[in-house]
Amino acid sequence: MTSSEEPNGYENRPTVKAVVIDEDGYTLLFGLSLLGGGVEEGESLEVAIHRECLEEAGILVEILAPLGEVIQYRDALKKRHEIHGFLVRFVHQQSEPTTTQKREMNRSLTWLAFDEAESMLEKRIAEVEEARETYPAGDAYQSALYSTTTALVFLREAKKVFPRIKNSTYLK
Repeated sequence: MTSSEEPNGYENRPTVKAVVIDEDGYTLLFGLSLLGGGVEEGESLEVAIHRECLEEAGILVEILAPLGEVIQYRDALKKRHEIHGFLVRFVHQQSEPTTTQKREMNRSLTWLAFDEAESMLEKRIAEVEEARETYPAGDAYQSALYSTTTALVFLREAKKVFPRIKNSTYLK
C-alpha cells in the first residue's frame, strides 16, 4: 500500500517493541507479546524502549540494533500504529515492574529459545484466527492478532540479526 492509498482519518500512534535477549541468546516474552508500547510526546524511540522495558519488566537494556518498522491500521480505534522494533540486550534487573496498566500487570515474563518463542507465537496466531467470531465487537480481535503477529515478525528479524551482533559486538 502506498501512502496515497492509506486510509484517511487515522490518528498516527508511534510505538516501540523490544526483542530482549540475554547472554545465552534466549529471548523474553511478555505474555504472548514483546515488551513495548506507545512513544510519549517529545520522547525518542530509544528513550521509549528503555522506559517500556523498565515499566513492564523492571529491566535495564542496551539497544543493539533496529529491526524495522511495521504499520498497522486499527480500524475500531481509527489509529495508525507505527511500530518500531529493536533488538536489545538484557543488562540487569533494576526493579519490579512499575506498570499501572491493568492489562499488563498480570502478564508473565518468560525466557525462551528463539525457536520456542516463535512456535508459541505461531500457535497463538492460529488460535486467535480460529476464534475470530468469538471476539467481542471493537478492537479485541485486531489487537490480539496484530500484537502477536508483530511480535513474530520482529522475533524472526532478531533471529537473523542476533548471530551477526553476537559475533561482532555483543560480548565486548
